[in-house]
Amino acid sequence: LQAYKPTGDPLKIIINYISPIREQMAKEEAKRMGIDADPPEFPIGSVRYTSTQRLQKRNNQDDVVFYVKSVDFLSRRTGVFGMTRTGKSNMIKQLVSVVKKTSDTTGMKIGQIIYDLNGEYANANKQDLGSLADVYPDDTERYRLLPAEGFHLIQNNFYLQIDEGFSIIRQILGSRSTPSADLHSFLNVSFEEPESENRSEHNRWEVKKAIYQAVLGKAGFKVPPKDLKISFQVNNDIYDRINSDKTFPEKSGSYLRLTVEQAIDWFLKARTVNQSDTLKSSSGTNWFDEDAISLLNMLAGKNNKNSYITGYKHLNPLKAYHSESRTQDVSEEIFQHLSAGKIVILDLSVGDPEHRERLSKVIGKHIFDRSMGIFNKGEFAPNIVIYVEEAHNLMGKKDDITDVWPRIAKEGAKCRIATVYATQEVSSMHPNILANTENFFVSHLNNEGEVRELSKFYDFSDFSKSLIRAQDIGFDRVKTLSSPFVVPVQIHKFSPEE
Repeated sequence: LQAYKPTGDPLKIIINYISPIREQMAKEEAKRMGIDADPPEFPIGSVRYTSTQRLQKRNNQDDVVFYVKSVDFLSRRTGVFGMTRTGKSNMIKQLVSVVKKTSDTTGMKIGQIIYDLNGEYANANKQDLGSLADVYPDDTERYRLLPAEGFHLIQNNFYLQIDEGFSIIRQILGSRSTPSADLHSFLNVSFEEPESENRSEHNRWEVKKAIYQAVLGKAGFKVPPKDLKISFQVNNDIYDRINSDKTFPEKSGSYLRLTVEQAIDWFLKARTVNQSDTLKSSSGTNWFDEDAISLLNMLAGKNNKNSYITGYKHLNPLKAYHSESRTQDVSEEIFQHLSAGKIVILDLSVGDPEHRERLSKVIGKHIFDRSMGIFNKGEFAPNIVIYVEEAHNLMGKKDDITDVWPRIAKEGAKCRIATVYATQEVSSMHPNILANTENFFVSHLNNEGEVRELSKFYDFSDFSKSLIRAQDIGFDRVKTLSSPFVVPVQIHKFSPEE
């Protein structure tokens, strides 16, 4: 038996080989995405024969470049695995630049969002000599949990983004194992706005919204700086009964406009009056429906029998999710940036871990729901790539199949969402996400259990020993959708100058 070791151009042909069937599929896929020419490909690294590279260098063998096809990463799942400090972040930056070059080359808008748990993509550091935000300053939007120069705030304004804010409240407080009856009633309140033509129902909705804003004020949520006015319609009879001591402002037509403090006093007094003699709307129905009563109880900190309850104090820990200066829903703002082909970096390196995990899910769910909504209308959703660092913290193995991340991994491809996730814990990843992963970049792993988990996919079992022994930074075993086999590659160092 004679064994031949290919070098130079023959090796380049072998490692970059794509079957004609797959090549044709890639072209058709590219056309569906709006790329008329052949799918662009970009160098990502060089073939590495052994862990030491000494034979390769001693024989003066030229680097044989390994190319990746950009279409492999659009609407696909990509896993980046390896121990800390083995080049995962460098690999992510390379993929971001590949997608950005694809966008620039083809003229196709591709949005990219990075869940940056360590702040290394949003901020420059000495090791990488530059951040992605520095490399693409005109195409990058940065978000942070705490105020900082050059960053947008991730939080929503609960007074203005009613549905979004209450969704966060429902998600956090509803996760408690045994919520009280009063809290349960509060969390089941609906703030869906009825048609304005249905005047009676729309007036009820205005009153519910006003009481909710008063509850936020009572709980200590900071009021927007531009004198927020809480506005709702009230008939003359109700107005006169509640304003019997003339402490509240005059009405403007049928509307009463109050500051947050005035609204708190108004609805506390209205609750007392209503308990002694039911307040009636102009149509003769009760002015407060069941939802409004639940909100009034939260505001007063008392139940229907006037026994004390926790009430508005339930909301005190949630003030960190609120920003009084924001005027637009942050999730929708981010989606618009992605639709425009921008790179969005969520700096999650500061703040409470539970807080950032929940916000991450809220934003991810909004991106998925908006994209799926566009897809279901028979239209083309925007191309979006989601990058998640330390993915085991956000895409847990115990997540339900209907949770945000498993759904994005399984169904996101049909509405043009690609997912790139990086972790050192292969076994902690949700099995549904692993099963749907097409591209793998694997560097050093020091645990046989993690390697065994990885060996279930493609021909990674052939590399199981070297994955444990070789600890070189950036030495990856790469399997892409187009490549028929795993290739050992030394990934190029990400260079801000280039």
